[in-house]
Amino acid sequence: VEPKRLDAPDGDKDALTKLSGLGPKFEEQANELGIFHYAQIAEFSLENFRWLDDNTRGKVEPAVWVDEAKALIQ
Repeated sequence: VEPKRLDAPDGDKDALTKLSGLGPKFEEQANELGIFHYAQIAEFSLENFRWLDDNTRGKVEPAVWVDEAKALIQ
């Protein structure tokens, strides 16, 4: 299931590389798919992560990223 995507960042984009195992190339792919902010990832469902995994070349870590994204937006 496709997550909520944005055409452009809402203000400054977040440094997604702060999430465990998410490097600059994966961040670039996520940005190209409309994922720019921790708040977006914090709301991801397992189906959203499957979609991201199917549309990127990287290792998606759903259990870790949701918790880390929530911590980073506080």
